[in-house]
Amino acid sequence: MDEIKHFKQNLRAIEEIKYLEGAPLIYRTNCSVGMVMDHKNKAMGDTFLMTPIAWRVFSDDLYQKGHRKWIEFFFINEKGNLTNIAIHGISAEEFLKETLSEIYYEGKQMSELVFQLYFEKKKGTDGDQEWSYFICRFSIVDELDEETINHIADLTTDFKLYRSDSITQEAIEHQADNYHFLSSENAIPQAASSDVIAKVDSSEPITEEKPKAAKPKKKRATKKN
Repeated sequence: MDEIKHFKQNLRAIEEIKYLEGAPLIYRTNCSVGMVMDHKNKAMGDTFLMTPIAWRVFSDDLYQKGHRKWIEFFFINEKGNLTNIAIHGISAEEFLKETLSEIYYEGKQMSELVFQLYFEKKKGTDGDQEWSYFICRFSIVDELDEETINHIADLTTDFKLYRSDSITQEAIEHQADNYHFLSSENAIPQAASSDVIAKVDSSEPITEEKPKAAKPKKKRATKKN
């Protein structure tokens, strides 16, 4: 509980958010070992707290492995940087089936909630060989108060939230919230996108395009009635 309390206090204390338009910091999930990795590929642990302020569900063949469903989350890290993390495959399907449906039917928004990302190990056999891997799971561990929700909304109101290197002309869009869609002319053709994706793993694309800088927004004074 102390970790969750600290997370919420940190969100309330943020006075500016840094964001290069179209190029948020990239975190990723390493499902071979069940760890969250930061933008420097450093392990951050097997659990992670976040409050998504924008999200996108889409299908695409980003890695020329056939179309699969992806979910991108945009959130603010502990240093006030706009950050992205993406999940796909079974992890994405389970989130849509379990977590997103729960949020929808309870009339909530992701930007109002604190999520904990964690990993569940799966095991099996193929003949004489055993295999194992991890899938991402999400649990709702708390809610933000109205003051914090409005504070973060004020700081990000002028941001166009997207990740340029995950957008192609062939993408099939399913759902999104607070996400900025580029026109099809500005999307990367799928063949070209494969040239700028570093295949470190299935969730760490890198762009060669220099992004446009968005001016950090400072905290606004709260009006009193």
